[in-house]
Amino acid sequence: VSGGNGFESPLQNLFTTTDWVLTPQLARNLGLPSQGDGYRVYDAAGLPQRAGLLTHPGFVANIGSTSFVGRGVILTERVLCREIQPPPPGIQNEIDQTAEETLDYTPRQASDYRFGLGGVCEACHSTFEPIAFAFEQFYVLGNYSVRDDQGRNLFATGYLQTKSGGMGPSYQSAPELMQILA
Repeated sequence: VSGGNGFESPLQNLFTTTDWVLTPQLARNLGLPSQGDGYRVYDAAGLPQRAGLLTHPGFVANIGSTSFVGRGVILTERVLCREIQPPPPGIQNEIDQTAEETLDYTPRQASDYRFGLGGVCEACHSTFEPIAFAFEQFYVLGNYSVRDDQGRNLFATGYLQTKSGGMGPSYQSAPELMQILA
């Protein structure tokens, strides 16, 4: 990450930068005026829901999922560098049943449901889903909205899980989570 002065910025700036490389179409999709053809550096500081590369539409789209399970596993493994163990043997039917029962839920509602199951479900999911809460307002291709396609409210509040399994720092938005991660 260039700091604009020819020197490299600290790695932490990846979590807070608002200087993004975008195409003109992607800039327009974000509500930024085009700067011309090709890839250009845009300042996304005027987009209050965006900060850092984790909220860049390209990163969000690369995850390829809006579920807290998919996003949580990827973010926990790739950002927090914590290994997620595979589900224990013999619970695939429970996983499939839970997925079917929560099909029409928002990601937060589905997460609350899984946490409410207690036992092994809550114990495992609580280790990786909380980091994904910040991204509920981002669609699979990186678009931002405070409501889903059915008009239900989407939230970005949550907390980080500590290594010991406790509740870590809380956040009210994706940019706040980026500050914590930085």
